[in-house]
Amino acid sequence: MGKRRNKGRKHVSDNVRTSKKGASDVKTNPFEIRINKQKHQILGRKISKHDRGLPGVSRGKAVKKRKETLLKEYQHRTKSNQFVDKRLGENDPNMTVEDKMMQRFAVERQRAHEKSVLYNLNEDETQLTHYGQSLADIEKQETILESDEDDEDGAGKFGEEDHFGGFLTKKKISSENEQESESKSRKELLEDIIINSKKEKYERQHEKDTLITLTEELDKEWKDVSFLLAKGNKSNKDDTSSKKPDAYDIAVRELMYDMKASATDRLKTPEELAKEEKERLDALEADRQRRMKGDVDDDDEGKPKHISADDLYDGYDLSGPAPKAMLTYEDGKANLDLTSAGKGGPSAEEGDDEDDENEDDDEEGDGEEEDEDDSEEEEEDNHSDLESDEDDDSDGDENEDKEESDEETKDTKGSAQVKSKKNKKDTAVIQQAAKEELPYTFKAPANYDEFQQLIDGHSPANQAIIIERIRTCHHPSLAEGNKEKLETFFSILLQYFGEVASRQPVDMELLNQLTRHLHGLCQQSPINAGQCMQSLIVDRYQLFCKAAERRAGKPDYPSLDTLLYLKLVSVLFPTSDFRHAVTTPSMLFLGQILSQCLVRSCRDVALGLFVCNLFTQYISSAKRFVPELVNFLNGLLFLASDKPHTGSTHTIQSLSDYHLVPPFRPVGKHIDLLKLQSEDANVTRQISISPINIAETLSLPAKEALEELETDEFRIWALSLTLQLLCELSTLYEQLSSFREIFHPISTCLESGRLPQDRYPDSIKTLCDTLRENLSAKDGVPCKWLQREKKRPQPIKMLEPLIEEDYDPIRKKRKGNKAQTERQRLVHRHKREMKGAIREIRKDAQFLARHKLKVQLDKDAERKQRVKEIHHLLGTQEGEMRAMERKKKKF
Repeated sequence: MGKRRNKGRKHVSDNVRTSKKGASDVKTNPFEIRINKQKHQILGRKISKHDRGLPGVSRGKAVKKRKETLLKEYQHRTKSNQFVDKRLGENDPNMTVEDKMMQRFAVERQRAHEKSVLYNLNEDETQLTHYGQSLADIEKQETILESDEDDEDGAGKFGEEDHFGGFLTKKKISSENEQESESKSRKELLEDIIINSKKEKYERQHEKDTLITLTEELDKEWKDVSFLLAKGNKSNKDDTSSKKPDAYDIAVRELMYDMKASATDRLKTPEELAKEEKERLDALEADRQRRMKGDVDDDDEGKPKHISADDLYDGYDLSGPAPKAMLTYEDGKANLDLTSAGKGGPSAEEGDDEDDENEDDDEEGDGEEEDEDDSEEEEEDNHSDLESDEDDDSDGDENEDKEESDEETKDTKGSAQVKSKKNKKDTAVIQQAAKEELPYTFKAPANYDEFQQLIDGHSPANQAIIIERIRTCHHPSLAEGNKEKLETFFSILLQYFGEVASRQPVDMELLNQLTRHLHGLCQQSPINAGQCMQSLIVDRYQLFCKAAERRAGKPDYPSLDTLLYLKLVSVLFPTSDFRHAVTTPSMLFLGQILSQCLVRSCRDVALGLFVCNLFTQYISSAKRFVPELVNFLNGLLFLASDKPHTGSTHTIQSLSDYHLVPPFRPVGKHIDLLKLQSEDANVTRQISISPINIAETLSLPAKEALEELETDEFRIWALSLTLQLLCELSTLYEQLSSFREIFHPISTCLESGRLPQDRYPDSIKTLCDTLRENLSAKDGVPCKWLQREKKRPQPIKMLEPLIEEDYDPIRKKRKGNKAQTERQRLVHRHKREMKGAIREIRKDAQFLARHKLKVQLDKDAERKQRVKEIHHLLGTQEGEMRAMERKKKKF
């Protein structure tokens, strides 16, 4: 006999087995636990909640969340439709399934109840009404309606009209109106509407007139009573006027009569001004083209000008042309003697009468057109009467009238021909004048040849106008590409500036006009202007260096156009910058000119003074020290001073005391270039110093320039300008520590008496005294010795610990005020959020990349499986086909 199985024990073991299996599932993998260890145990610090973590679990939650949100958005990115689940409680995760079903059942029962109760009259909430009044209130019969028992018609009417509107019956009045409207046609209805509107309009006008008359009557009555009030006010004013006004009242009255600022128009921007100027030039050019074609409007001159009704004839010209003669009749015949009419004869009087009549007609206003028509009809009638009278009175004078009419026609034809000839002459004159005018609009030249074609044959004034109009028509704000055109135009004007400067003689007015336009173009595009000018200065410097190489390092002074270009640099670009792309090379070029070019004639002296004056303008704002400038001026003083007789060693030693620097030498045939040639001191003292235009003088031919410069007047003027420049430099360099050493040679020349001041005018003596005072002002001031630059002493580093009173080991204490602390906190929070956002975006991108890769792999696997199935199917078919072929062969 076998043992019976214990079913209960087996059941217990199964439960234990399943319970252990569930417990093992809940237990986490120890390799997924991450422990954040602390390096040091610190007392008083709370254990962080992030000391242990489950990165695998958190990663799985994040992936699950992305599948529910990001993946769905990615899958539905190309879909425009979506299903919205509007079931009750479906989107509420806190509700259970039973709660959702109960809520849906309750709403469904409520809707069904509302539909069933809609027509239930036994409910207390619903009330029946009639014309907005409850029927329950009407049944109470609180108000008793009275009616005439004797009047049966009234009772019948009351019953029909007031008891529920009579049901199928209608009011008699409405039926009568409808019958009347049905009987009338559409035209009669429109006439009734027009009559009613006119009637209402008349009533409104009548009410308005009545109101005006009442207002006028009230005004008249007020005038009769107002004098009584005026007396009372006058007495009050007398009482107040007796009081003297205080300072406050006086100030208030002054403020009442002060001039108040009135609103003005907004200042227009340069772009708006350029647009208006362009439109004006276009209109003038269109008018000029029309006049050139002979399209002259003569009709406008004969048309009467419109005169306003408010015109007071303040500007009436009494000296204008005499009034035109009027056509008059005398004894029934036309009066052709028009001389008396122009001189104020009877025709003038008639004209005055007609003017008076016209004024009266204007005052009448309403019947003006009718009166004019009547007057025209009367004139025609009068003329017809005259003609009839002539026919009746003079039948035998028809031949004479014909002869007179023939003569009149001939005269009119001749006058018409003369007038047409005169108009043709006037038109030809206008066309010629329009052709001789300058065009108002020009195309921007693309190269220098086109510009030459534009200005050829024009005077300097017209050339300036042409340049101005080219700039106006191509302002950068008017159209795209204008800026590039003006940049090209700047280089063309720069080239033309050099051409004008190289002419003999130089047209300084045209150069000034060109300078103004170049400055305006430079302000519009400074970078392009700097590049053009820099390349030009470099080219001129290279030519100067080549000339110096040919003459063994002793070149002549550059031409006048080069010097004027250097002058133009100081006008177009700033000279006070420490380093500038155009100004700095120009200053170096000027310094090399002063240090290398030899002075062999008075023309060289004039060129050197021009360069010195220009150099002074360069350095006046920045006070930059230029040794070449001081040395050149010292050399000019040496050329004007007395020298000892040459030939001895003592002479050579005395000449060495002048401290000369090249290009000046103590010996040579040009050392007395600025020494006065006249031996009579009285003559030289009387010479007046008049300013010399160096540019105009140097533009003359060499012989003429030498003749004008080889005079004592030029020598005195050169010395005067030299002293003026030295005075200006002494003022600029007074703050330099080496001031005495710089001007030591000059002060020695003035104090030693080498310059014969007795032979020069008083103005030269005054300049010498002023320069001597400026140089001697620094004699008593001691020089500062060389010292190290003073630095702030640095404190000794202390090794004592910094003790904080309110120390918190958990929270980090930040220095600064509350605002700085808050800002640091926000910056830290922003950085943290930014890092978190970047990390999440990176994880989202990785998730999407993995999903895309998975989809692609699934597609590839599915495609391979399909290809494999197709190959298998094809192989099966191929095998069957071959089997069938083998069977055929057997048979």
